[in-house]
Amino acid sequence: MFAHRPQCNSNAGISGREAVILFSGEDGTPISHAVVPTNYAMIGPECAPNCIFNAQRTKSSAEDMEFTIKVSQLEEWVEDVKAVVKAELQEVQDRLDKRYGEGKVKRCLPPGFMWIRFGQGSKSLLATGAGTEDVAFVQWAHLTTAMFPSKSGKQFTMIQTIEQLSLCKYKARPHWGKNHVRVFRHPKCHVRDNYPAANIDQVIQMQERHDPQKVFEPELFSHLLKRDGPEYSDLCTLHYWCYCRKDHHCPKRHTCQPSPVFPEYKVCRLVVDNQYDEL
Repeated sequence: MFAHRPQCNSNAGISGREAVILFSGEDGTPISHAVVPTNYAMIGPECAPNCIFNAQRTKSSAEDMEFTIKVSQLEEWVEDVKAVVKAELQEVQDRLDKRYGEGKVKRCLPPGFMWIRFGQGSKSLLATGAGTEDVAFVQWAHLTTAMFPSKSGKQFTMIQTIEQLSLCKYKARPHWGKNHVRVFRHPKCHVRDNYPAANIDQVIQMQERHDPQKVFEPELFSHLLKRDGPEYSDLCTLHYWCYCRKDHHCPKRHTCQPSPVFPEYKVCRLVVDNQYDEL
């Protein structure tokens, strides 16, 4: 990640006061540009090369999704998620029973966990808990293989359904750092609309006053404000850039179909009787 010195802190941009030095070399010499280390570079040295988050060592990667919903919605949300998981696992179990014999191979969820935390409403404009109601932070973290990036993981269809269910039905607010691009650029369920309109308006007013050139506006947040949909391409679901609209958005031997429990949401589903297509 590159960090550059804002123009407002340059000598030309400040009148009557000394320029602010944001970065300097080891000898104290001011520098205009610097490279900020990656998260791995900053926290990895103590455990490298055996860090648990080192995909080359573990041959796996961690996937995270987190949403904030109202506490009053939690019970119904949990029942909906249980219905999704039950239906997906039963479908896979039926396929395994047909292939290996009934009860010979049992299908379960991939390694990981789901946790639920609780909090109060926040006055922060863009906090996921913005508002006055108590909230629940629902998170699903799971491991998936990093050895076959062209194949879908075990949780692939479930996660697609639960994300859209949370975002659309429950008007959930995704964690700003734990969700994929496809969540923030859903074509129909816009994250912006899940926040109070007054909050977004106030953020825009502050931006117009303090950052009119949008120097500090992240690209993804710009798409969110504009309610931009995803950029569809081949295999975009495999890269977590989109939810499928057509079959070619899905991995090999998958087609874009309605979710079995919530058909209003389309997901990529395995259509051949071969368990090796799903890891």
